[in-house]
Amino acid sequence: MRQIGFKRVALSVRNTDHVNMINMERSRNLDRKEQRGLFELLFKERGQLPPLVIQLVQTVEFEGKERGLNTVKPARPTDLIIVAGYPKLIPRRIIELPSIGIINIHMSLLPAYRGRHPLNWAIINGEKYAGVTIHHISEKFDEGNIICQDRISIKRYDTIADVYAKAVRKGNSLLGKTFRMIGSRQFKGIKQDRRYASYFPPRTPKDGKINWNEPADKIRNLVRALVDPYPGAFFYYRGKKKIVDEVDILPHIQRCDTKIGKPFLLNGCYTIKTCDGFIKLVKLRNSTM
Repeated sequence: MRQIGFKRVALSVRNTDHVNMINMERSRNLDRKEQRGLFELLFKERGQLPPLVIQLVQTVEFEGKERGLNTVKPARPTDLIIVAGYPKLIPRRIIELPSIGIINIHMSLLPAYRGRHPLNWAIINGEKYAGVTIHHISEKFDEGNIICQDRISIKRYDTIADVYAKAVRKGNSLLGKTFRMIGSRQFKGIKQDRRYASYFPPRTPKDGKINWNEPADKIRNLVRALVDPYPGAFFYYRGKKKIVDEVDILPHIQRCDTKIGKPFLLNGCYTIKTCDGFIKLVKLRNSTM
């Protein structure tokens, strides 16, 4: 393994029977063990795979800015391309290059939550479940045949970091299952049912602004969907931006003279009125009130 530049790592596997090359881009904000998950999984599957040349194309985000690969082009004849989080349409010339296929790891139960940032959107929308799907790539976003998928739970107090960790573990498991399907009829997958399709657009940092006129639970969902390393849910107080990483919803309190969205001290903690209740600010990111 060798370091290339500031945020990119290339993993080259030599003298193995089954995995000849992997190209991987790594985020410094994610857990190192999770980042190594796919790499290690490939070796665990060695006894069940034919000799393959595999290329991984992955994009990660840093402070809301995409840092991806400039081109998607195998450096040598490739059997299988695995895509994870790559934000651009992959052209037909690339789709047709690998002898086995090109597959994508998508963090939702397709055809629901097609598009960008599906785990964030699932938390924002108050879903109790999300999922991971491995599917063939077509010339349209997230519409290829589904090879396999499974759901993951979203607990009431889970943040995006918790849900992402669950999705990584589930994705690794499903990828191992996919490898074992290669050469079988199952690997061709099943067509997605358009009747159940939904699409969500990319999120930007400005989308994290809190609207205190919304219900308290909706605000809480926004906060936990955007904790670090995401830009965060935020509001402005006395001209300064406050990024919120944790809140609690308080039971009904008598505070009729309080305006919606105006912070006040209650039992030593800053509290803010919403349209249907009160939220206590538990944790701010790198700042105080």
